[in-house]
Amino acid sequence: MWQASNAAFTATTTNGAQSFSTGSVAISDNDGGSGVLFTVSGLKPGSTGTACITVSYTGSLAAGVRLYGTSPSTTNSLSSYVLLQIDETTGSGTITYPSCTGFGASTTLFNSTLASFGSAKTSYATGLSSWNPGGSATRDYRFTYTLDSAAPNTTMSSSAAITFVWEAQNT
Repeated sequence: MWQASNAAFTATTTNGAQSFSTGSVAISDNDGGSGVLFTVSGLKPGSTGTACITVSYTGSLAAGVRLYGTSPSTTNSLSSYVLLQIDETTGSGTITYPSCTGFGASTTLFNSTLASFGSAKTSYATGLSSWNPGGSATRDYRFTYTLDSAAPNTTMSSSAAITFVWEAQNT
């Protein structure tokens, strides 16, 4: 009786332990994300004000950053008479907050009514900005409001509110 053998020559190679890790998307502002730009009362036609904020992107992934609004509310159509201008500039680090002293050359991102912003700029997809940081970067924003001089008497004792949101999404 013959017995067959299963012996064979073999060879292998290895390619180390494979490792995978994710990048990050991180955004913050200089008021810690909990402050408000405006809490204004006693407005009358022609009243105006300005406030600035710095938004910082510190993620490791390239991202698009957009500004939009959530939870808009208004009584007696006041938001239709609050004129809102939003300007953006690269972070200069020389701005006095919230007065905006030292705000440099800028691009106007929005110039219409608070009602228009609240109804049109409602998500990342419809948000404002052309800011696409590839790494750590900052942008300064200047918000200027004016109660339209043509605001009718029906807007007396009224209110309007919105929450501004900056969102970063990796690209």
